[in-house]
Amino acid sequence: MRDRFARPLAAVALFTMILLPMTAQTEEIPEEVPSADPFGMGMFFGAVTLEGTVYNSIQLMPEFEFGNFAMALNIDFRFTMQDNNFQVYQKDWYFPDGGTFSEYLNLYLTKFEYIRYGTAVDPLYVHLGALPGVNLGTGFIVGGYTNMNLRPERKLFGAELIFDGSLVNFPYLGIDVFTSNVSAWDLFGARLYARPLAFASSSLINRLEVGFSGVWDTDAFVYANESSIDSDYWHMNYGIGYSSFGPGDKAETVQVYGMDIIEPLLSSPAASLALYGDVVVQNPSDPKTGGMVGLGGKLFSFLTYSTQIRMNGEDFQPVYFDRAYDLEKVERYELYSGNASREAGTGYLGSLGFTLLQNGLVFYTSVEGPFSMPTGSAADNPLQYPFLKSSFTLAEGVLPYFDFQFWYEKKGIENWSSLVSPENALIGGLINFRMKSAVITWVTDVKYNPATPDDPWTVSSKIQAGVSF
Repeated sequence: MRDRFARPLAAVALFTMILLPMTAQTEEIPEEVPSADPFGMGMFFGAVTLEGTVYNSIQLMPEFEFGNFAMALNIDFRFTMQDNNFQVYQKDWYFPDGGTFSEYLNLYLTKFEYIRYGTAVDPLYVHLGALPGVNLGTGFIVGGYTNMNLRPERKLFGAELIFDGSLVNFPYLGIDVFTSNVSAWDLFGARLYARPLAFASSSLINRLEVGFSGVWDTDAFVYANESSIDSDYWHMNYGIGYSSFGPGDKAETVQVYGMDIIEPLLSSPAASLALYGDVVVQNPSDPKTGGMVGLGGKLFSFLTYSTQIRMNGEDFQPVYFDRAYDLEKVERYELYSGNASREAGTGYLGSLGFTLLQNGLVFYTSVEGPFSMPTGSAADNPLQYPFLKSSFTLAEGVLPYFDFQFWYEKKGIENWSSLVSPENALIGGLINFRMKSAVITWVTDVKYNPATPDDPWTVSSKIQAGVSF
């Protein structure tokens, strides 16, 4: 029995140890961050590789903010000199081989980086364009989804809408809706929620929330079939090498449905606590079911925490639509369609994070995995081992000259030494050095691909110079 729980307990201890030193480092940072100007203009210079060719890039990003409304443009001018000929990247402006109405609509909409009204905690929130992180309900179906992973080859113009009936004095109903691409609506979802006891006088009981969610992906192979995306997109990481699908194959519509409940237990300035649960069905024609119960909240308004027990049925994938979804659509579909398998079992998730200095300093880390002992190696069966996700952001203005963001995701944590091994890891970082209006940005991504053992590392780095005024 002790061996059965040794790995998850060690994993929870691990991310606690990671968090505590960082928390201690924040105490000496001044509690003030400069407010943003209502208008700003960024101009960035750099280079990017598109379809095997290196292009110089000039990027203009004017930003506007007025009250609850904000908007930013993202105009790229990418060009190269080949055989002494000046050439622009044509797909920034038109499609040489012809394009559909949907393709042209997305092409010109993505000249807007975002159009936003309100914030995610307001009764009305609208966000169009690049979606940095979308959640529905408890996050057990959609948790942290972003449509920005395919950049720079492909930009998507998505949409997210949150409407709470309290805006019109009817707090009993609300709805959240999102799509990754408004020109195609290939991936979209919605959550309709009700507060049946909103009439009660208790501030806890009247916030009881029951939600119903549905998410659909009508073309799971849309990016894999595009020639501009690397052929390694068809790679699988469930111990079977490459996918059983290939270019030209069609996928059935992915369907995921769920019902959730959220009940606040404690609500005060010092601490909050909520009990929540979710029941989810994936692929109704060949049902794969799972559920979750958890507790989570805040301490002292800046420290967030949560813990979950997850009951995963055979081939069930918790948080099907997460941050990495657009990169792993084929991989997820293998389980969804039954071509790959995952044992049923009970698992756990624990998370800790903090937000300080008016979102100037943000840290989040989580560990999830099964309670059962693994039956294979981490290289062949990474899902049988703990999975760590961490991110750390220092926003502009907290320290002079520098701001940065780092992230680390690690599958298949077999032991303590494998925690820092880059195998089955996604590592990235972004550092900005600012001197008055000048900005120098360094960006790097490291990805591990076990399907190419002779050269498993894909490292992408670039340096941009920019001017803000």
